[in-house]
Amino acid sequence: MNGLEQVKQATHDSCRGLCLQQGLPYSSLMRWRGRRRRGLPLVSPRGPVRLPLNAAGLWDRVRSLQHGRHRTFGAPSVYPAFRDQLARRYVRALVRSVRQEVNRAATAAQRRIEWLAPGLVWSMDDLERRDLGQDPVFWHQVQDLASRYKFVPLMGRQPPSDEIALHLRHLFHANEPPLFLKRDNGGNLNGDEVNIVLDEHLVIPLNSPPRYPPYNGGIEVAQGEFQDALVLRRAADPTVVSHLPLMTEVITHDLNHQGRPCLDGQCSCVRYFTGRLEQPKYNRAQRKEVYREILALVDEMRVQLGEVDERTAQALWRRAVETWMQAHGLIRIKEPSECYPVFSKMRSHQF
Repeated sequence: MNGLEQVKQATHDSCRGLCLQQGLPYSSLMRWRGRRRRGLPLVSPRGPVRLPLNAAGLWDRVRSLQHGRHRTFGAPSVYPAFRDQLARRYVRALVRSVRQEVNRAATAAQRRIEWLAPGLVWSMDDLERRDLGQDPVFWHQVQDLASRYKFVPLMGRQPPSDEIALHLRHLFHANEPPLFLKRDNGGNLNGDEVNIVLDEHLVIPLNSPPRYPPYNGGIEVAQGEFQDALVLRRAADPTVVSHLPLMTEVITHDLNHQGRPCLDGQCSCVRYFTGRLEQPKYNRAQRKEVYREILALVDEMRVQLGEVDERTAQALWRRAVETWMQAHGLIRIKEPSECYPVFSKMRSHQF
């Protein structure tokens, strides 16, 4: 500004002409001159003026929201109350960070089960995708829990009970049938045809509690792995939708042959086929004895509780099966620790 004023006095050129010579916007020069006359800084910081941040109030407000697994309900109401203190992107980052911390704490508070016996406990569930065509596509997945080994799933429309029964019969003949089979409460997974196949091979069913997917979390994770692999292949080759049966087999093969930290670097295929050789073989008489032992555990717990309703009876059955598995080395239960330290970046002193 002072230099332009000196040049103007020496050359008697107009301000507009000097701006053209110097490559300076004339409007900027006029704005600066007006600010100097009013005693204001020539350049003001960009963005609105922020008030001191009420960090404690903001933190309490965000913590009080209802945080789900993937979204936070009520989050849009936070920014209007703190718009004079913080930019919207920082409020969003704080909400996201708190949601992640809440989910981590909830996960840590759950009991974790480590499956130790490959081939003895399987799990099954249905996976649905509605973005692959006009009709939804279903995969009926069956997995060995200890090794994470995935059998090639049924694919197409949602399989009825008789198709699932035929699929299980094929798997039981091609492999040693498991001792236990986990499933949710879907009608096609609990049909008479399925139960007949389980009775024929003396496979003990273990149903999840109603509306509690984490109980069968192993197959839920397997479905997530399968979907992630399918999304990646579809992004690389959109024509993958036209040959989904082949891609289903390829994805299953790839997942079974990737190293996993939870298996000490081994792949699921190696752990399943080598690990089940080390497990005891349960003949029909031994399977019946296992069933009787679990029933005895249920009766003991019924004596302590007295008369129970159907839902409690199902919970007692799950508890008895879990107790038997733990006593015979099929599972290891990890209780949550007393302290779960999580230091979010959004709570650091630099916030």
